Amino acid sequence: MAQLIDLKTFSNPAVLRTNMATAEPMLRAMPLLANLNSTMFERLLEKATSVDLIAGEAMDGLGAGRFCLLAGGRLRIQQTTNDGLRHIARFLVPGDVFDLSRPCPTGMATQAIASTDCRILVWDADVWASLLEQDVVLANNAMRAMARVLDDAQDRMREIATQDVEQRLANAMLRLVERSSEPAGSGRMIDFPITRKDFADLVGATHTTVSRIVSAWQVQGVLRRRGVRLIVADLVRLRDLADGLDKDSPDRFVNRRARQRLAHA
Repeated sequence: MAQLIDLKTFSNPAVLRTNMATAEPMLRAMPLLANLNSTMFERLLEKATSVDLIAGEAMDGLGAGRFCLLAGGRLRIQQTTNDGLRHIARFLVPGDVFDLSRPCPTGMATQAIASTDCRILVWDADVWASLLEQDVVLANNAMRAMARVLDDAQDRMREIATQDVEQRLANAMLRLVERSSEPAGSGRMIDFPITRKDFADLVGATHTTVSRIVSAWQVQGVLRRRGVRLIVADLVRLRDLADGLDKDSPDRFVNRRARQRLAHA
């Protein structure tokens, strides 16, 4: 699992260059920077600004009009309306990219919030556009990275349209287990703090509904807590819940919302 890179590695461009032996293998493993030649790789880092966030800190102003790469830590992208309603678009792990330059719908503010201490590489929009024009490999990497963001957004929209809350919640937990977890006995522990309210804002449900489902899963042995960390103790059962398998008919796909919609068609 990728870890937060040593702060000394990215404290400024000069230190970054002197610590390249440590930083380069970790950075080159990230999809955005994969397969770049040495000249372009060094040029890319020279043009980057390093931003550090402590857990809970926001990047809203710093990220505006810029292209960003999460180099270490865990980050969430969220939107908040003027009346305080919050939607979590996604959680990011090292190697993920994000762009806060696009205007938001009226009344919505988009922020990047650190779930743990983070290190972010940032390029001004004009500089980033120039770099893309200089190297086809970087342009292809960036295109694939943004395509993954769009694919994830489409998956989330499909789930909201076709799945009930329990199934959406199970899928959200599985994605986090696959991308950001560590072994915990026979299960997996999500490796950053995440609350029931976070899950509610992630899957588009109320805190009360998600709390009820999580409590039931804890009683059933699917989940357990270790301090502020969530452990998926029974991955098989969680996958069944994510697939919509009826516990009484394990071979049959069940989607209550779709079934109810067809019944009233």
